[in-house]
Amino acid sequence: MRNRKHSGIRWGSAAATLLMAGCMANINTPNYPVEWPPASTERIGACPVLSGTYVGAGSLYIDSGIRCPRPQTQEGLWSCDLQLAPNLGVASHAVTVEIEQLDDEAINVRLLDEIGATKEMRTLHLDKEYRCDEESLYFASNGLHASFDPAPLPSGFLSQHSRRFNRDAKGELVMTVRDDMQALLLLLIGVVTSATSHVRWIPAGAPSCPAAKLP
Repeated sequence: MRNRKHSGIRWGSAAATLLMAGCMANINTPNYPVEWPPASTERIGACPVLSGTYVGAGSLYIDSGIRCPRPQTQEGLWSCDLQLAPNLGVASHAVTVEIEQLDDEAINVRLLDEIGATKEMRTLHLDKEYRCDEESLYFASNGLHASFDPAPLPSGFLSQHSRRFNRDAKGELVMTVRDDMQALLLLLIGVVTSATSHVRWIPAGAPSCPAAKLP
C-alpha cells in the first residue's frame, strides 16, 4: 500500500500545482461497481488468492473512465485489450487462462486452447513481475515520453500505469486499471489526466456477465 499512497500523493501534488498555474486537469476515476460482488478476503501470504480458470475474453464495465477503443495506442498506457493473458504480462491470447498460485511468491499462468490443452505457460514472481499489498495483486509501470518534433521546444508526458487484480466473492477475476498522465507541452502548458476502468473475467463454464461493453 505504501507505493500506492506515495503515487497518489505525487499525482495529486502535480495536479494541484498545474491547476494553480492555470493549467488543465481531467480526472475520470469511477469507483468499483456497486452491483459487482465484493472482493474475496482469501489470501496466500501477502497476496489475494486469484487461482482459477477463466474465460480469456473479459468484459469492460459500462462506466469506464478510460475511453475505449483508444484513437491510437499510447506507450505506457493501457491498450484497452480485454484479453486476460496480456493483462497478466503474457503477450499471447487464449480461449481460457488458468492461474495457479504455487505459493506466496509465484504464480503459474497457463494459456489453454479449445480442448483445454496447455499451449503456453509462464511463471511470474512476486517483487519481480508483480507486487502485492493489502488490497490486490498488481502490475505497475512508470514512463517518461519525450518528443522534439514537430514542436520547436521539448514536450512529452510522464505516465503511471497500474493493473490491480482481485477475485470476487463469486469467483470472478476483477481488474482495476488506472492510467495517470502528466503532459508538458512546449514547457508551458501542463495537463494532468487520471482515468480508471474495471474489467472482469468469468470462470470457465460460467454464464456471461451483464452490463458490459467491448471496446
